[in-house]
Amino acid sequence: MNPFLLIIITVSIGACSQLLLKAAVMRMGGVNFSAGLIPLFWQAATNPYLIAGLLGYFVGMLMWLVVLSKMEVSVAYPMVS
Repeated sequence: MNPFLLIIITVSIGACSQLLLKAAVMRMGGVNFSAGLIPLFWQAATNPYLIAGLLGYFVGMLMWLVVLSKMEVSVAYPMVS
């Protein structure tokens, strides 16, 4: 697969993951440590938006490793920003 296409897909996955994480925090009503860590952790762990966002970041990271195996960092990284 074309490394430039992989970069576009990787960046798109990263952007979608950030939107999913934002939706997760909004659904949780923000992050409030006053209720305790265990309820906060449970609320986060059962949030499907958070799980999907983290999974997206993981897939994006794997794709980025493929990109780095095909291109130099000095060429690939500036395309991310």
